[in-house]
Amino acid sequence: MRDSLTVVMARSTPFYYVKETECAYEGVDVLIVSALNQALRKNFSIRTSPERSWGSCTTGNCTGMIGMLQRKVFDLAMSGMSISYDRRRYVDFSFPYLQDRLTFVVRAPRVLDPSSAIIKPFEAEVWEYLILVVVISIVIRQLARLMPSVFHDFLDLLDIFSILLGKGQIHVPELLSQGMVLCSWLIISLVLSTCYSGVLFSSMTRPGLEDVVNTIPELTEALVNKRIACGTLRNTHLEKSLQQDGSPKPFERAILESLKSGENYVNSDVAGLERCKSGRFAYIGEYIGISADVEDTGTVTFADDSFQLVLYGVAMRQQLNIAEELNLVIIQLWDHGLVEYWLANATYNPRRSVDQRSPENLAIRHIRGALSSLWAVCAALVVLIAERGLEMFENNHAKLVFNKTD
Repeated sequence: MRDSLTVVMARSTPFYYVKETECAYEGVDVLIVSALNQALRKNFSIRTSPERSWGSCTTGNCTGMIGMLQRKVFDLAMSGMSISYDRRRYVDFSFPYLQDRLTFVVRAPRVLDPSSAIIKPFEAEVWEYLILVVVISIVIRQLARLMPSVFHDFLDLLDIFSILLGKGQIHVPELLSQGMVLCSWLIISLVLSTCYSGVLFSSMTRPGLEDVVNTIPELTEALVNKRIACGTLRNTHLEKSLQQDGSPKPFERAILESLKSGENYVNSDVAGLERCKSGRFAYIGEYIGISADVEDTGTVTFADDSFQLVLYGVAMRQQLNIAEELNLVIIQLWDHGLVEYWLANATYNPRRSVDQRSPENLAIRHIRGALSSLWAVCAALVVLIAERGLEMFENNHAKLVFNKTD
């Protein structure tokens, strides 16, 4: 007669869940138990956990399914049971049969409103630069008008834009300083107008997607500035590690602050995904488990960053003495790629990659070449002063000559 062992599992897609068409459980871990039955010739019977808690251990007392193993209510525990140091002190674990990552998910980026395209092509710093240059050009022109008529042909930047729009130029600058200023304004105007037109057309035809929190530093900044809140399941590895860390990092402090009130804890991945729809919430959890509960892959996006790697294994009550045999079976499953194959065929939604990036706005770094023409404006001002001084000298000299002849 075969030995009978009980395996406790909590509902967790894609590890252990109810089949839609039948009133039966299926999942990756169900298939692993079936493989153990055949390989070890033992009777592994699956039991559903009365509470959906994997368990944590403090001061020797464990909760959830880990606590059930500690009290010898069941022999093994699975359904995405992650391996941790605290749990390993009170139960045994098999070799990892699957690797996951602890990450966060936010609402998928929405398409930007094209109505703002008229101001979008330039970053704020470029608009500030443009306003400054226009003011400087107008000041130079007005100062020149206070001088004799020969200096009145200075153009400001608005005149240059009108020339580019087809108005044309009536007067050819006579002075060197006027020509230098004209060339400088023309270079700046050509660069700005060309860049503005290109980005404007792109923004109107393809507005792109809004920026979303995608990395841990971005999440930290958003949490500190109260632009977003984050939540997770209770008694997770992340929460325990954050609480036990004597010198938490900035992102750890930000997450703990967001969880302090208790309002951001959720009961399931589905509840966390639902809160993400508001756009002001980031849900932290294991990638595989979260993606399994995503109904529409276009509604959420996973971060590229990960807090830590997660290893799933079979938890066993201590002194069960089947670890070596069980590990051999897991190695065989790995060698044949069966766990990954079962996972790929489970009924869960993989991450969908969205590539609808908006055109990059023009920033100062893009027009450094055009900015260098401002040195020509400075040089033109020096030449203007020299020309004005020469003009005054010639006038004074002419007066002296005229006085002598009289």
